[in-house]
Amino acid sequence: TWPLARLPPRPKCGQTVKIRIKPVNDPLVLTVSSRLFVGEGSSVNLTSTQLRATDSDTTPANLRFTVTEPPLIGGLFRRPDLEQAISDFTQEDIDNGRIVFHHTLGQPLHGKIKVEVTDGSYVKTSDMIITTQALSIHFNTTAYQAVTVSAIEGQPAGLAILHHS
Repeated sequence: TWPLARLPPRPKCGQTVKIRIKPVNDPLVLTVSSRLFVGEGSSVNLTSTQLRATDSDTTPANLRFTVTEPPLIGGLFRRPDLEQAISDFTQEDIDNGRIVFHHTLGQPLHGKIKVEVTDGSYVKTSDMIITTQALSIHFNTTAYQAVTVSAIEGQPAGLAILHHS
């Protein structure tokens, strides 16, 4: 491989010359899953299967998302701080499991988040639809027992215990 300015002065016929092309500021690609499912009143990690930006000349740490229309039915949070909702994050945050969506119990079951992502030059915008699933389970037991309920992608579901005599 020779830099273009350093090619041999007189290449011979039949000589192979390798040329490597480095991408320079290619447009980024944004992939958004059609829906994010979360249990009512529960949390779910946002994964790169659901939201992914790629760019051959930009690292995941430099692909920056901004929430341009926040969800009205919950919020996005960055681990380990699950108390303060966020409005910006990176693809690296998603890839490392740090971004969480939490549905606020009592809010509507459907909503959306609008995000834009940039590599510093290009910007892409998309909506992510959030669908909350209510889960109803009835137990018939006479003893107090520990119960773990998992409903969606291994995330704990919201659970209300009602005493019925």
